Amino acid sequence: MFLNHYDHSIDEKGRITIPAKYRDQLQGGAFLTKGFDQNLTIYPSARFQAFLDRLNHMNSMDPAIRQLKRWFLANAAEIEFDRAGRFIIPQNLRDEAGLNGAAVVVGIGEEIEIWSPSNWKAQNDMVSEPDFKEKQFASLDLSI
Repeated sequence: MFLNHYDHSIDEKGRITIPAKYRDQLQGGAFLTKGFDQNLTIYPSARFQAFLDRLNHMNSMDPAIRQLKRWFLANAAEIEFDRAGRFIIPQNLRDEAGLNGAAVVVGIGEEIEIWSPSNWKAQNDMVSEPDFKEKQFASLDLSI
């Protein structure tokens, strides 16, 4: 399980290091793609494959399904870690997420997100608003 968040840098070659405890959980491979909120998402290979299988079983005659496939898969890349535990974030994905030198690596359970510091702050500021929490979270069944 991926938890917490960490500040990291992206070097001039577009490489980033993610926490060792995250890498340990990605030994079976991982994929990077656009997230849904001006961020990037890392999926462990098994989870990515499960999502891909689900996409492939959807009706390709539906224009929304075709568009989702294009959006999601045309912006996906397999992650290859180097000996130092770094991987390259492709330029198109860095541009999409506004990543330029600094990043916040965020564990969200079964996936990892990568945010620009400014987008991460904006996301947290929005969620911190009491009205937002009431409107967005009240209808969710979070009981254990």
